[in-house]
Amino acid sequence: MGWACPTSVLDRNFIGLWGITMKRLLERLGKPSVELYIGLMFAASVLLMVSVVGVIWAGHGGPGGGDTTTLAAGQARKGTKNTTLDTTADGSTTESTLADGSVVGGPGSASGTGKKKASGGSGTTSDTLPSTPGADRTGLSNTTVKWGVHAPETFGSIPVNFAKDPLQGVANYVAYINDKMGGINGRKIDYQHFNDQYTVQGANSAADMMVDEFKPFFGSGTLGVDQVAIVAARAKARHMPYIAGGGSEIAFKDMGLFQVGVSYDTHLSKLADFLGKEIHRTGSPYFGLTKVGVTRLDSDYIKPSVESTFRSALTRNGLSLVKVVTVIKPTDQTDYSKQISDLKGASVQILVPAQDPLTTSREVQECVSQQCTWKWTISDFAHDSNTALKLMRGSWNGYYGLSGSCYYTNAAAGDPAKCGSLKQAHEEWVAVSDEQSWQEQGQGGIAGYQLVHFWLKALKDAGADVTREKFVAALKTYNGYSDLVSGPITFAGKSTYEHGAEKMVVWQAGVDAWSQAGPGFVDSF
Repeated sequence: MGWACPTSVLDRNFIGLWGITMKRLLERLGKPSVELYIGLMFAASVLLMVSVVGVIWAGHGGPGGGDTTTLAAGQARKGTKNTTLDTTADGSTTESTLADGSVVGGPGSASGTGKKKASGGSGTTSDTLPSTPGADRTGLSNTTVKWGVHAPETFGSIPVNFAKDPLQGVANYVAYINDKMGGINGRKIDYQHFNDQYTVQGANSAADMMVDEFKPFFGSGTLGVDQVAIVAARAKARHMPYIAGGGSEIAFKDMGLFQVGVSYDTHLSKLADFLGKEIHRTGSPYFGLTKVGVTRLDSDYIKPSVESTFRSALTRNGLSLVKVVTVIKPTDQTDYSKQISDLKGASVQILVPAQDPLTTSREVQECVSQQCTWKWTISDFAHDSNTALKLMRGSWNGYYGLSGSCYYTNAAAGDPAKCGSLKQAHEEWVAVSDEQSWQEQGQGGIAGYQLVHFWLKALKDAGADVTREKFVAALKTYNGYSDLVSGPITFAGKSTYEHGAEKMVVWQAGVDAWSQAGPGFVDSF
């Protein structure tokens, strides 16, 4: 196989054992055939053990070495990477060849197919093409590309499913690719989703099932930066391309992920710019108000966006951040009386939630008993859904907020300059489902379009002989990529990829549904 490593004590012991075994075997050649067969079987077993030890030793680079060498075709160790992820200095990929030296010819090629293995936790099976250094095909077969998504389908044992509509959208748009487009470069998308429960334990479980058992070609994360951080770390360790949304750009910088939407820094910076205009607009609920408070999840993946980015942005817009209170996950906290009392004590006039909508809804209810007088405003953090708004029980009626996309029934949906590919998202949904389901679920479901079409171009551009390296390289070339329901995204020329889209849309809250308050995307306020 071409592995080179120094001969170890363990190697010499096995070689010695091999010599003794062969000597005794030769002495028995004249004995009954049964004994001969037994001797041959034993000798073969020892030879196999020597080979395996040599492979493992080489794979770990000797004593203290890292796992830097690809295993032979078809071999894999659970819980470890079975390929290397490498690119040349200029970002191009190395030659795509199999371990035996043959070149994979893409879909339909007879080379490189392996046995089907149970994916674990999902019940689906899929072939995986073998890989060599610089040509990682984990999660890829001649006919399929495996994609995994994790999302909070529940909040621990709390049956609140903010992910229901987005996941329905993902299913619809994957179905469109597979059934209407015939797949991508001859391959269908083998998609599965995993419940991370919006908890650390749930995220670890999702990482086990998605990254280590299902072993997709690439993966995506949704709501919950702490969960994203856990799965991102696992994905990075396995050299799996990973895509997720939100988060602090500072905290996400070294995670090795691609921003699928708008970062928390952009959300909060744009919100500060928006409020800077609203406090001077007669008739605005925020007119004349300058003292801002934030209630945020106690997470290092949110803190920098609030304490640094938002604070500075408010100051340059004539407002001030007067109080920040922290909360823990709603699976572990149900009483928010102290947080509300502390915000009232700081004379907060405008309150911004930087946390999940379930926690926010509980704080809203606490405000009923404490008679809060501040005005609420949001910039996403999953609050821009009708599902989330209904939890506020009409108390946000008339307030404004920002979203990274147009409202799904907005009249300007047909104008790409104002609403991106919202019209296309509508048409693809109806093509695989119907108009009624679009009206019922499209508002959250368009997030599925964003998740799917974010990687669609890169997978197409990577070609039929696709590898993880080529896929990542294709993502890095995005320059104003706009087949999205968000504003365009650019990665070309960047050293990190956590920034994402920048354009925002102004929304207004009703009793139980949002509506669009402006024509569409806004660069600045």
